[in-house]
Amino acid sequence: MLTFKHLSLAFFASSLLVGCMHNDSVNQNTSERFQLLTNTTGNTIHDTTTKLEWVNGIDTKADDGCKGFPKNAKNTEAYIKKEAMGHCESLHFAGHNDWRIATAVENQQFINAMHEENKTPYYAILACPRVIGSQAGKVVTTNTHNTKPIGKIIPWKDGGNGGVRCVRAFK
Repeated sequence: MLTFKHLSLAFFASSLLVGCMHNDSVNQNTSERFQLLTNTTGNTIHDTTTKLEWVNGIDTKADDGCKGFPKNAKNTEAYIKKEAMGHCESLHFAGHNDWRIATAVENQQFINAMHEENKTPYYAILACPRVIGSQAGKVVTTNTHNTKPIGKIIPWKDGGNGGVRCVRAFK
């Protein structure tokens, strides 16, 4: 009888463990540093090191993880700054409305850390080979997974392309 109780207890404990593992490993993009949060209104990535939450998007161009600005003559630094900041500040995504444009350093840290862990954030469109950020009041871009060298910060080139991946702090 003692053996049956031990076996029952072991089965119950392993069932709980399997249930927890299933919930925690819903997506292969989960790591100790990066945790993918799936929400009915959009997916986000928590960076547990920097305490920043990044928009990761859902499978539609309207809610892509990176809002793209394809090459266009109107894409001046002033225009991109206004549009990118406006996009993030007005974004209601994954139950939050306190999104902002990332700094160049935040983008660089995120991109480099994701690359080191062999992870790629979601991109529905390829207009985001460079992610837009701010640096000393200016617009800059940071090379992403499909532009070399990865993590390099470059000044904005008028008429160029890039995209903004909005970010917010979490506790």
